[in-house]
Amino acid sequence: MNFSRELARDLPGSKTILVHPGGMKTDLFKGTNTDTSNFMEPNVVAEIIWDEVESQRSPFKELQIMRNDDGSPSVSYDPRIPELPFADLVVPDDVKKMGILSKEQAKAAQKFFSFED
Repeated sequence: MNFSRELARDLPGSKTILVHPGGMKTDLFKGTNTDTSNFMEPNVVAEIIWDEVESQRSPFKELQIMRNDDGSPSVSYDPRIPELPFADLVVPDDVKKMGILSKEQAKAAQKFFSFED
């Protein structure tokens, strides 16, 4: 993730977008017992990413494209709850269920992982 922010910082006028897509119906699961019937269609995810790139105004954007139970995409912005070794952060249960950070937690995470000197 830091490379995307550094790229936006070190190349004035450039823009970077960090995309975290959820499960998609691709050949990745071919030959496995994984049921992909409720996974997202890759062309739908590609359209979302294209639209986000076309509309991006800020130097850096982080985007989550997660799948709903019915396979439709759900888009959210900013960092998600960090994985280990940051799992011991105190995060409210309702936020954990959503899989995203509150605005205050996102600001704290940005400050913690900031690339600024």
